[in-house]
Amino acid sequence: MDDGGESEVRSLARRYRQHYRDAHGDDREARKRAETAYLGAESPSDLVASAVHDGRDPMPLLDALLDAAEEADDLEFLYFVAAGPIEEAIVDRPDLRESIAVRCSLDARWRFTVEHGVWVDEELLPSLPEVLRQLLTATAVPRGAPAPRRSRARRATWRSQRAEARRRRRR
Repeated sequence: MDDGGESEVRSLARRYRQHYRDAHGDDREARKRAETAYLGAESPSDLVASAVHDGRDPMPLLDALLDAAEEADDLEFLYFVAAGPIEEAIVDRPDLRESIAVRCSLDARWRFTVEHGVWVDEELLPSLPEVLRQLLTATAVPRGAPAPRRSRARRATWRSQRAEARRRRRR
């Protein structure tokens, strides 16, 4: 990838994080702006989803999203990326699973992100590389049953982890 492409990927990652912060933050005006800023145009969320689902190689973008979370020391955004683009890449893109497994083997940040933020259906586990099988949280959904609502449990876990991270920073 050339430098222009790399800076474009990093720019998209930063815009994606800003859009997330605006859309999910406490500032009501920022939430309103986030809702209306991209009317008639693709939002950073749309662009990231499109890259993950349809892109030839979304791995540089996934790396840049983790970089954006790390640069901002934003654990909440890291979990958002884990439960969104990274989980979607693992579930929907079998061609990326080995690349993600290699990154998890070599990079503690990737390992943490996948281990603490990605959930997959247990039926998918046998088709995954061993590294991912060891890290991922598997959920069991009986055939024909609606998917469980995991968001409340995830949010509670994330809140407690964020609180713990804040306590560690204060020390």
